[in-house]
Amino acid sequence: MLKTYLDWNIIADLRDNRLSISLENFLEKYRIHSLFPYSNVHFQDLYNRGKRDESKIQTDLGIIDEIAKTFYLAYDEKEDKVITQYGSAFEYYEHYKAEGLVFTLLETFIDTLGNLILTKGYIRKGQEILGLDPKIVNNEKDVIEYFNSVLPNTEFKKGFFDFIEFTYKEYFNKEKLTTHDYFVSAYLNLHILGFQTEKLPFKNILNDASHLFFGSACDYFITHDKKLLKKARILFEVFSIECKILTFEEFLVDSDKHMLIKNVDFLESIGANEWKLNLFEKLEIEGIGKPIYRKSLQPKLFGLFNEVKIIKSKNHHIYIFMVEKKFHEFFYYGYDFKTLIEWLIHFFGDDDDGLGVYNEDDQKMVENKFWNGRNWSFFSKYIVNLKFYGKLILQIAVYNNCALEED
Repeated sequence: MLKTYLDWNIIADLRDNRLSISLENFLEKYRIHSLFPYSNVHFQDLYNRGKRDESKIQTDLGIIDEIAKTFYLAYDEKEDKVITQYGSAFEYYEHYKAEGLVFTLLETFIDTLGNLILTKGYIRKGQEILGLDPKIVNNEKDVIEYFNSVLPNTEFKKGFFDFIEFTYKEYFNKEKLTTHDYFVSAYLNLHILGFQTEKLPFKNILNDASHLFFGSACDYFITHDKKLLKKARILFEVFSIECKILTFEEFLVDSDKHMLIKNVDFLESIGANEWKLNLFEKLEIEGIGKPIYRKSLQPKLFGLFNEVKIIKSKNHHIYIFMVEKKFHEFFYYGYDFKTLIEWLIHFFGDDDDGLGVYNEDDQKMVENKFWNGRNWSFFSKYIVNLKFYGKLILQIAVYNNCALEED
């Protein structure tokens, strides 16, 4: 399943029926291939925008529940990664309030940096000291390259990424930065250095950065905030984040590529050997006597697999579909495996062992990162294997008609 993270402005527009599709119709159509997880940053949005009006907050928690169901994203600071949890927005909101975990970090940020960073005078003075041209700074295409060309020539004597680490440690007295710290600091430093500055309270800018961090772990981050879109595109590029940053209308068009019928067409094209290997990267791997070809997949197969490798042999070819992520670890819900098995049964029929749909035993094995999954054998054409050993892998061996072309 695709993971689609909605910025609060999108949720509010769906709630108030300000978009081209109603909330009911949107969920009916796009839940087929997407999950819409929420995070505690949405709670902060409610807290800020509701001016601590509990009746408004309770109404909006109901909207979050309707959209996200129980799919929740959290950040595990000890493991330094985004993790999945399950629970109602009402339950998590009350938990965070009771534990005093919501808003505490925010207040720390505001006390130390907020008033200073938001002033135009501070930003302009900083640009003067560093020798930054405000016009070039707002050039979306080359801004990081520009920072890296100017900052080393200042007293700081380092590039943008070192500047990120330096400013965070300086202001927040932290020696070791987590992935979350580093990403949020990068977002804030774009603002500090004058790129697409916003007339917003600092707490809102911090919220945007945190939303973007959780969204970056997903397949889509959807927002109507134009300045946030520009900052996101820069950061996702420099951090090699695969997540797509789109407006709501762009998402409606792009996500249609992931409908189930597209996956069926895709798998049928494997059986027909319609793939051209000249579109693949040929890998030279020592110790393997067979040619291996690699290609990134867009759209993702079943909303999960973003890479395929092909091992070419005389009598058969093996297609290995994998999930590869660079900035974040792959995260999943049990619902991903449940839906994937249902889709594969839809295409290949019942599995060899008659295990059928995803069950509690499967979930326990997945949690232990050792799951043998399901197998399908059609000896005249396919052998299919789905497994999870810390990485999710779908392997399809295609026999007989194996005339993959390299030209």
